[in-house]
Amino acid sequence: MLAVEQGVLIVTVITGDEARVLKNMFIDRFVDKQSSWYHALLKQLQESQGKHYHGCLWDSLFRANLRVVPMDYVANHLRQYESVYLFWDNHPEICFTWRNPHWSYPKNCLLRLSFSQWEEMKDLLPEDCYLFDETLTWAVALTHEESSPGCRVCYFLIP
Repeated sequence: MLAVEQGVLIVTVITGDEARVLKNMFIDRFVDKQSSWYHALLKQLQESQGKHYHGCLWDSLFRANLRVVPMDYVANHLRQYESVYLFWDNHPEICFTWRNPHWSYPKNCLLRLSFSQWEEMKDLLPEDCYLFDETLTWAVALTHEESSPGCRVCYFLIP
């Protein structure tokens, strides 16, 4: 784990085994591993030797526990927590570089950040990203889809 200074903003970057364990805990809790979408992602990961996949993990989230919520709801929810974890879909092309051409976080890492850090970074984050806390009692998926112009589709999950 290391802190990265980005201007005055410092976030915690989690890599290696710790990042892998946290992502797997998220997947075990919120992803329907029997879905065809998830199996397609796994196959792509195997074919790329664990480097990337096409598509979005949110296509495999458990639908029964999923609510579409506005970004304001997400912000109000995140405000309650001292820090949350954030990771993004692992696409082969860095599909989010148009938003921030200086994105320099390792591809398979997670970030741990506070609400104020998320507020500061949210417009620079990869489009398809996932937030959760250490309790795994909730998760948020921010998608690239829009419900109306300028309004991202956000999913809120409670297992």
